[in-house]
Amino acid sequence: MNWLIAAAFVSFSILICYSVAGAQADPAGFTAVPASMLDGSSLVLKNANVSFVAPAPDWRWLEPITNKGRNYMCFNPKTGGGATISVGELVNDLDELTRKEITDAVRAGSMKAGNKVANEKLEAAQIPVPGHSWRYTFEATRGDGKKLYTILYFARTGEKSLITIQGFSIDGNDTPTFNKFVSSVKLLQEFTPKK
Repeated sequence: MNWLIAAAFVSFSILICYSVAGAQADPAGFTAVPASMLDGSSLVLKNANVSFVAPAPDWRWLEPITNKGRNYMCFNPKTGGGATISVGELVNDLDELTRKEITDAVRAGSMKAGNKVANEKLEAAQIPVPGHSWRYTFEATRGDGKKLYTILYFARTGEKSLITIQGFSIDGNDTPTFNKFVSSVKLLQEFTPKK
């Protein structure tokens, strides 16, 4: 593979979306990120060369108890909504093969969770990192017939670093909150990929 990332977290985040809607408590299996990774309402991921700003002050930064350091969630305890982030390492470039590997893994994770996948779309994106980002969407239909769109942004954030940001919507469009969250990404240091 041209990329290394916790693909299992992608399918896990799909399950989280369906299970915490309307919840007041943090999702099971998650804990607060260490305070040392926070700068006010921002999560700072030095290993990925980025920071993210929470959409509102009451949103919480979490990480899974069993897979720390690579996967995170920005969680709204009022609605149970949120977005997941994964950090990966590029072996080569974010080329066509790598993009295919990422989308194949996300699709497989959704199908493993029992969803039928349709209406896939992959396109270059100007967020979160202009010139280095892609947006992948698909419609996932659960066994009970309920439909939800998965939205995945992935971006190169350094010479060998990669992030994915996953959210959901009912129509395949970014919600204003999710778009604000993805747009909040800032590089800690600028980079120029080697040719």
